[in-house]
Amino acid sequence: MASEFVLGMYPEANACLQSNRKSELDGIDATASKKIPLQQGYPPCKMVDRVSEIMKEACQKRLTEEAKTGSNLLHYGFRMGDPLFRAQLAKFLTDQYGYDVRKERLLATCGATSGLYHLCTMFFSPGDLVFAEEPSYYLALEMMEKDIKRKIIHVPLDTKGILPEELESTVKQFYPKEGFVPSKERLYWSMVYLISCFQNPTGACLSEDRCKAVVAIARKYHLLVVSDDLYGPLHWSFDTYGRTPSHAPKPLKYFDREEDEGFFGNVVSNNSFSKIMAPGLRIGWMEGPPVVLAKFACSAYFVSAGDFNHFTSGLLGTALESGAITNHIVETRRQYKEKIVAMQQVFEEKLKGVIKYSLPEGGFFVWIQLPTNMNCDDLMALCQKKYNVTFACGNKFTKNPGSLSNFIRISFSHLEKDTFIEGVKELSDAILELKATNDSQ
Repeated sequence: MASEFVLGMYPEANACLQSNRKSELDGIDATASKKIPLQQGYPPCKMVDRVSEIMKEACQKRLTEEAKTGSNLLHYGFRMGDPLFRAQLAKFLTDQYGYDVRKERLLATCGATSGLYHLCTMFFSPGDLVFAEEPSYYLALEMMEKDIKRKIIHVPLDTKGILPEELESTVKQFYPKEGFVPSKERLYWSMVYLISCFQNPTGACLSEDRCKAVVAIARKYHLLVVSDDLYGPLHWSFDTYGRTPSHAPKPLKYFDREEDEGFFGNVVSNNSFSKIMAPGLRIGWMEGPPVVLAKFACSAYFVSAGDFNHFTSGLLGTALESGAITNHIVETRRQYKEKIVAMQQVFEEKLKGVIKYSLPEGGFFVWIQLPTNMNCDDLMALCQKKYNVTFACGNKFTKNPGSLSNFIRISFSHLEKDTFIEGVKELSDAILELKATNDSQ
């Protein structure tokens, strides 16, 4: 009776518990039938196979070295992460972003979702506010609102990222009249969640001026800004000579500088290897200020368990040291850019003047604005009935009912180029048919 009562409160629970999916990807593939899934924000299977080879070589090398030195990656490990991993990660990030990333400011995690969850629960309580972009990554919103009971307050963005003036005016509506003073029990008044570079779903990158403005607002109102920075290395912009890739756009964390007057530590860069390598690694990291990292390092969670995923982070340290991961990312960028160039050609031929979109320079996603008289749910219904393609509806990426109904998100990451372009053509034909139907009414 007790179990029936619990399952009755969660109608979806029984299906989840009985699911035989090997992974979320397996479930989507099984239910999508023969449709081309443009909604899937995953690395492509061939690239994951390449990661498998990288990890196999790293495992052989590292375990051979461990046997000689008497060390053991299967022990609990260091609270902040494997020393080699943190040192090599710092070098990797310094090379990718073009500024000095210190290993002392890095903390190994189980990935970005794990990092976000722990930041929310370590520093805040149920009922607290989270100021988030609109649109934003829908599963992060769902986790914060549904699972840990935070209240989402949306702030609009444009092609250059979140609008700082809108952020400040929204924060001021809720900020306590008596102000806020940080204490050991409560370091921050509230939290901001955003994706500062190649945002999901829009692909926008927060401009440097806006990064500085967001940091100033965070300091003024005692906010912890959590920036999911999963996509930065996946960029294909070029330097002024058009020969070699430039550095990735600097993450928001860079602008919260410790040498600044009035520095407290208001920004955490929350990252993962899930997008730049493979999600099954379950490894990520935070680049954070001392006040944040100290709270993690001193928590009973870390004292009891050591770091989050000691074994895999150790292997990644070896892979980073070898240069294999950098080479892998260079090839990944090349293939993604090829898909984007081909997609642009299709859109120019079929949908010029019909849709609006920004051509991404990195990441996984393209955010498409449909004609104002078109609803993404209607387009989805038409595709399910007639066209061989699926996508993500824009209204998934907000907690405001009725918002973003004429937007859709597609991903170019997971599918091979030919299949992706076939899906883009199918989607284009569906949009044109629905437009013709709506225009005739």
